[in-house]
Amino acid sequence: AFGIILLIFPLYQIAAFQIEDYQAQQKQEQALTKSNLVSLTNDQLPLDVYYIVVDGYPRSDFISQYLGASNTEFLESLENRGFFVAHCSLSNYTDTRFSLASTLNMTYLDGGDNIPQVIYPGSTLDSMIRSGNVQQNFSELGYTIVTFESGYKWLRWEESDIHLAPAQERSSHFFNIGFNDFEQLLLDTTAAKLLFDLPFILNPVQKDRLAEIVNNPRAAHRERVLYALEKLPAIPEEIPGPKFVYAHIIFPHPPFVLDADGGPLQNSPPDELSAYADQINYIDRRLLEIVDTLIEKSDPDPVIVIQGDHGATIEYQDLGIDPSKRLGILNVYYLPANLNDSITPHESLYPTITPVNTFRLIFDRYFNGEYGLLDDKSIIGRQSPYTNLECALPE
Repeated sequence: AFGIILLIFPLYQIAAFQIEDYQAQQKQEQALTKSNLVSLTNDQLPLDVYYIVVDGYPRSDFISQYLGASNTEFLESLENRGFFVAHCSLSNYTDTRFSLASTLNMTYLDGGDNIPQVIYPGSTLDSMIRSGNVQQNFSELGYTIVTFESGYKWLRWEESDIHLAPAQERSSHFFNIGFNDFEQLLLDTTAAKLLFDLPFILNPVQKDRLAEIVNNPRAAHRERVLYALEKLPAIPEEIPGPKFVYAHIIFPHPPFVLDADGGPLQNSPPDELSAYADQINYIDRRLLEIVDTLIEKSDPDPVIVIQGDHGATIEYQDLGIDPSKRLGILNVYYLPANLNDSITPHESLYPTITPVNTFRLIFDRYFNGEYGLLDDKSIIGRQSPYTNLECALPE
């Protein structure tokens, strides 16, 4: 009987997602801030914009204090390339859903009540991520929207013009419905593998992909990470502009699938803090290579934002670490000079800027927006007092 239940499980999941999506669409108009009118003047050369989210990338002081490592050389290398490093930046929220729904709509999730809590349900937040104000603005500007596969349906922009994914992922439509943690557990059962024997549910390509994820989910995750890192630097020459490129890379966030040199890890290492530092070390090197190519191959210079959606994903209480430390993030900006005015590239940036203001600043700076900046505020979880962290700027 349990096996039969699992066999109808994919159909149930499809129906559940359709219902949630419909409900979210009904609520989204109330959840989103009104799109501000953005525009390009006739003599303005449109810049490509790259928004790279490195999931779970913590702030520099956290790396040195708790991971026993340092990304100072990486940050200095970015500054030498013309980046602004917001050394004291915090995420606005400690959860990916909350953080991205806020960033991609340039607003807090309190419904305008100026209270430290998230009032929207998960389905509305997912809809805000998949079709938010940032996406709408770039579409209105005539930009090509380019996104990358993250492995999570609720992170996937439904209306992107180009969605980039590893070849096997693109051909496996069965996985477009996505899975939560409990459903992944079910897929790892013997009964779930009966799906392999049902040709009317899965075609051969889909069966191969299901087998890969069930038998070796680490390899599938590693493939997505490496694909994004390898594909990003090719975009300037492969996809004509103007374009907005959104790459959400689930890394250095666990699982730990690569060592510091980029070698594959077949099993999760026993020292997770050290493994976290290794993945940071690896992606730092790759990011420098990526930004060098993006700047070299783009004309005019692009806007580049590299940002953590929240800090490190670790067992804070078990390790005796204050959970508020999860707010500290990497947050760096490459903002080219605008030839149409006298504003210097970093004039509006400051060390404590938070992601809710990222695209407010970009739209005001380059696209004649009038958003202005919000007060920078951060909370823990769905509801907490407004929280701040001490921070010392590097000398």
